Amino acid sequence: MSLPIGRVLLSASALSAAIGAYVADWNETHIFNPRWPPHAKFHNAHTMLLGTALGVFTLYFLWSKRWRGARGLEVGTILSATYWVTQAGSLLFPGTALTDPEFAYRTEYIGGVLPINQLTIITVFLVLVTVGFLLERRALRHAPAV
Repeated sequence: MSLPIGRVLLSASALSAAIGAYVADWNETHIFNPRWPPHAKFHNAHTMLLGTALGVFTLYFLWSKRWRGARGLEVGTILSATYWVTQAGSLLFPGTALTDPEFAYRTEYIGGVLPINQLTIITVFLVLVTVGFLLERRALRHAPAV
């Protein structure tokens, strides 16, 4: 049995959504930032838990025998993409930014050009979701009927 690379890519996105915010936000820049008011921390905690829920549900729909096939792939893909699409959409709201000014110095660059920030991460994972979906849909179309 070969590895279902499409589902693996979608699962990588799901796992990143499920645990990535804890890695990025469980520190002094976010949830432990003394300058953040309690309601901002509430929204941060909500985002972390939402990412976890979307990631877990994505994995369920992608790997559950009950949801094997096109329908599970469609639902899993939508759930996986939701976290990243809503993050990108957040930049359209007034007063939002990729990072707080006090922590802008922490931004690292790939090759001194491409910033490793939330927008780069969103783009990478939306590409993974798209490629994963297309690969898995193709595999399903070419799979023998059961």
